[in-house]
Amino acid sequence: TERPVLSINRGFSAPVTLTTGQQDDEMTFLMAHDCDTFNRWEAGQTLARSLILSTMQAMNDGGTPPDIAAFAGALAQTLEAAQLEPAFKAQMLALPSEADIANMLGRNVDPDLVQRARDQVRARTAGQLSGVLEALASDLPEGAYSPDPDSTGRRSLAYGALSLWSAAAPDEAAALASRQFASAQHMSGVMGPLGVLASLDVPQRDDALAAFHAKYGNDHLLVDKWFTLHAMRPGTDAASHVRKLMGHDDFSIARPNRVRALIGAFAGMNQAGFNAANGEGYDLVAEVIMRLDERNPQVAARMAGGFRSYQIMEPGRRARAQTALARIRDKDGLSKDTLEMVTRLLA
Repeated sequence: TERPVLSINRGFSAPVTLTTGQQDDEMTFLMAHDCDTFNRWEAGQTLARSLILSTMQAMNDGGTPPDIAAFAGALAQTLEAAQLEPAFKAQMLALPSEADIANMLGRNVDPDLVQRARDQVRARTAGQLSGVLEALASDLPEGAYSPDPDSTGRRSLAYGALSLWSAAAPDEAAALASRQFASAQHMSGVMGPLGVLASLDVPQRDDALAAFHAKYGNDHLLVDKWFTLHAMRPGTDAASHVRKLMGHDDFSIARPNRVRALIGAFAGMNQAGFNAANGEGYDLVAEVIMRLDERNPQVAARMAGGFRSYQIMEPGRRARAQTALARIRDKDGLSKDTLEMVTRLLA
């Protein structure tokens, strides 16, 4: 007696893209109730993308942002469902990335607008679920590290909830993250709250990063992680912050892993920072590629691949990226590997 809500391709593992014509209310129902967990997750991602795109439109037009209540309500039902594993719930908390949204748009992308819209959707969602998120963020397994699925899932869920909660309550989330960081008994317990702190503009961020380096500065793999956390730092000063870190005693252009940890992460994981409207991010990475090419052409060529996303940016950013790439191409003595990559990108 009712129109059915279709859960399409249950259990189907091939990577296909469907055009279904389903409405938001149907996707919300699937997000809250579907027993096929992939379809449930996909419904949530589809709704989140729609909310972010509608928020971008409202920001451009000065209109009213979309109603977040149905999405937040479906997410709450997922978080409270006893039959679902914590690891799956953690996946449901993660909204589509800025890169996902940019690729979906495919042209004339303003990464600052994408970032602001995504941040707003996260903040409004977290505002409606703050009590649930705070409780989940505090529910960490006690004692020594255990790799069993339940403990691993609970940690993922706690740190996912902490990250989302921080979008609405940065000070409160930073306080909890600082306590968890200070009392951690294993590396997962250190990196979880540190990752959240590194994404926030709060006083505890620099204190925690400094404490991490002071304690683990002799471990080159952990120092790489430390540089990567810095590279992903949001804000208009992202490129200048990365440039400053290139002068750090632990950074060397002669160490490919260190260059990838800082410069590669900046170009690949910090969409708004790398694609800054003033071109500072492009200029920084271009300079590193030219210096690196003299030592390690293969790594320099791979690093140039970070410019691939410039082609979907709005005209001003595209022009600045092309200028940076042309400067690399025209460098005297440029290696064949890097020249081939840069020429292909410019073409």
